[in-house]
Amino acid sequence: MADPTQLYLIRHGETDYNLKSIIQGQLVDCSLNETGRSQAGILAKELSGVAFDNFYSSTLKRAQETAHIVASPHSVVQIQLVPELQEMSFGNLEGQPYGGQNQIVFERIAARVQNGIFTDRPGEGESVLDVQMRAVMGVEKIVRQNPGKTVAVVTHGRLLRILLATILDGFSLETMEELLHNNTAFSRLTVTGSLYEPLTLCSDDHLHDNGGVAEVAKNAGDGDSIPGEKGHSGILRNSTLSN
Repeated sequence: MADPTQLYLIRHGETDYNLKSIIQGQLVDCSLNETGRSQAGILAKELSGVAFDNFYSSTLKRAQETAHIVASPHSVVQIQLVPELQEMSFGNLEGQPYGGQNQIVFERIAARVQNGIFTDRPGEGESVLDVQMRAVMGVEKIVRQNPGKTVAVVTHGRLLRILLATILDGFSLETMEELLHNNTAFSRLTVTGSLYEPLTLCSDDHLHDNGGVAEVAKNAGDGDSIPGEKGHSGILRNSTLSN
């Protein structure tokens, strides 16, 4: 059997849309803001001693920019783009503020998810099952291409919740809100065959160990996050789907 693959799953840095609680998803393809670039730089320093073989990213700008910054201390030739790693599509809700009627919509969908209903499509975008299928497919392909190697994957908050809730024992789609990835938080997994074992889960400790240089984003509007209680452990309470 091949040696395990070391898989680092990373959420992108903060954008102005995160800061303003505006839903991003796929069509709002914005860049990192100053805080986001600072967060990515701190993570780059944190992971500078890891011998990465390859870097992969969502095709969206906020993920690509984060990947390039995190990869900068390493001799990686290029960032490989993976369309399957894009954030969940929120359809016609993208670009709108999270709040008011939109918040009600997401809270209703989140309640249904917690009751095992995964087919709702906010804003006529994607369902949780749609994202689950493509996210798992994309990550499994990366793992197959990198037996025994160490790889970084930069993607988005909602996709990461769905992905981790699917591949990790002890979680389910109903409990995905326990898996909060703040901006530039990362999870480190060892992958052997079809077994994904977490060594680090949803950690943003690097941001808090730097004297507050890069404040944790106001988790909202990626489809990547929403207002709620945040902590280093990655637990978010009173959360909804639009992250």
